[in-house]
Amino acid sequence: MPIDSNNSAKNKLTKRFGIYCGIMVLLLFISNLATILLKRGTIKGNYDQFELLFIGFLLLVTSKLNWGKYVQIFCITLSVIVTLFTEPNEGFAIAPIFILVLLAKQYGFLKHNLVIKIASSTIIFVILMLASLYKSNIGLYHIFPIIIYNLIFFTSFVIIKFDEFTEYFDIEKEYKKEIEKLKIDLTNKENVISKLDIDFINPIDAGLTNAELEILENLCIYKESNNQLSKRLNKSVHTIKSQLISIYNKIGVDDRHQLIELCQNYYKLNLQT
Repeated sequence: MPIDSNNSAKNKLTKRFGIYCGIMVLLLFISNLATILLKRGTIKGNYDQFELLFIGFLLLVTSKLNWGKYVQIFCITLSVIVTLFTEPNEGFAIAPIFILVLLAKQYGFLKHNLVIKIASSTIIFVILMLASLYKSNIGLYHIFPIIIYNLIFFTSFVIIKFDEFTEYFDIEKEYKKEIEKLKIDLTNKENVISKLDIDFINPIDAGLTNAELEILENLCIYKESNNQLSKRLNKSVHTIKSQLISIYNKIGVDDRHQLIELCQNYYKLNLQT
């Protein structure tokens, strides 16, 4: 995928996901306030809920900005940390982590050093989880059923999508091979150009006809006279002369020597590549 279209897809995802998350967080804020009011008759002492209001508006406002994706990643990461320390034994943080990984992958944050980033993130998550359990005085065995449940879910997901994952990785490998091949070809061509050490004119860009291109190519390669070119190309000397004059005018030279000097490296390059 070209770079421009890739960036366009990411910008669309930033906008779409930002609007979706913003609306969901605002709905969560409204539902939480409604639940608190129905149970207690007042929101006094629950002003922390207004953090959801701020996050919801933040996601909506930044959804159209290029750096909105960083806000989304930050908000989801923050929600994971807060959930770990407020509800450590409920397992509510696992689903946001799954979303966080998918979103980071889609935005290209995991494009380089994938294994290192995943490993370090896992270690940080485990440390935070243990710290939250210790702070809440909850034993590790309390969350084993939650871990097993989520492990079953994610393993099932991978098994169901295994063929798609395999196909995706195969496409990625082929794509990388094509990129490497193009880089090598480009490097080889640049090396050939640098060896020529002389600028050249591309005759095709000058608007030459096929007949004129044929004469020019033979002239640059064999450097023959008009008589010799007429025999080689099976054309009359008059035709060779008239077409050469037309070539001079299109290229912007006065004689065949200037013409050969300007165009011969174009054909040398084609022969060598």
